[in-house]
Amino acid sequence: MTLPVPPAGDPGRCVLRHAAETNIVRATLSGPLDLGAFAHCASQALALARKHATARLLFDYRNVHPAIPSADIHRMAASAEAHGLTPRHRIAMLYATRTLEPMDMLLWENVFTERGYETRTFVDEDQALQWLSMR
Repeated sequence: MTLPVPPAGDPGRCVLRHAAETNIVRATLSGPLDLGAFAHCASQALALARKHATARLLFDYRNVHPAIPSADIHRMAASAEAHGLTPRHRIAMLYATRTLEPMDMLLWENVFTERGYETRTFVDEDQALQWLSMR
């Protein structure tokens, strides 16, 4: 079970896809990842999720440049909430260990979980899609 993977794009590019068969919105960001890029991509993904009445979100950050200070990880949840993220959303973050630190991703998962979100981080796409489809 795989969703179409958009090609790597320009720095900071956010590509969105909705897979009708699984009702999952995939947001793929390439280039530098900072709070502004995250907020922009999250806002677009949440708008697409509302359009398709889904709460399943896959953020694919395997092609980003590592630029996530810990303070920004804490601000990401508040930023996403400002764009419509609610505890009903189920969020999978897909990342590559060659570009993002596993401890940063664990912090991301913990920050969102502590705020009441059902979130998990993955390096394996099939596991992420399976987890999103469990509900």
